[in-house]
Amino acid sequence: MRNFSHVIWAFFCVFFSCSTRNSETEFVVDLDNITIDTIHYSLFVDSITYIPLETNDSCLIGSVTDMIVSDNGILILDNQQQTVWIFDKLGKFKNSIQRRGNGPGEYMRLTQFEYDKSNERLLLLDMWSKTILHYSTEGTYLRTDTLDRYCADFKILDDGYLLSMIGE
Repeated sequence: MRNFSHVIWAFFCVFFSCSTRNSETEFVVDLDNITIDTIHYSLFVDSITYIPLETNDSCLIGSVTDMIVSDNGILILDNQQQTVWIFDKLGKFKNSIQRRGNGPGEYMRLTQFEYDKSNERLLLLDMWSKTILHYSTEGTYLRTDTLDRYCADFKILDDGYLLSMIGE
């Protein structure tokens, strides 16, 4: 009986493992025949507006990490100077948030920021101290939320934050 089960097992293995290839299902990639299509801005953009930002000794941007265009103005995160620059809709400099330090309302290393439209406030992510700091658009410190993990990015949700983690 044992030999008979081995024979049946071998039969099933041979019968179900052998198959022929259907040449119609093969896919050949022809790298010599690559087509490049042009996508024009007019397909997805109605208009382009250029807004020159005011530049003077009190608002010289070093390195733009992120930018948010809100209903009230233009917000720029400067990675080099660890500053958030705030301009009105016409590009006139309003103020900045420059609070590097270790005290209340201060940050060690800004990595990202968001604009909370419903509360009209800026939220700054300090990856180093695992905090999100809340500021008014005038630059007034409001409060700090402490995170239990390091994160690289975040988004504001109705019931809290969506965090992008980079480690424990």
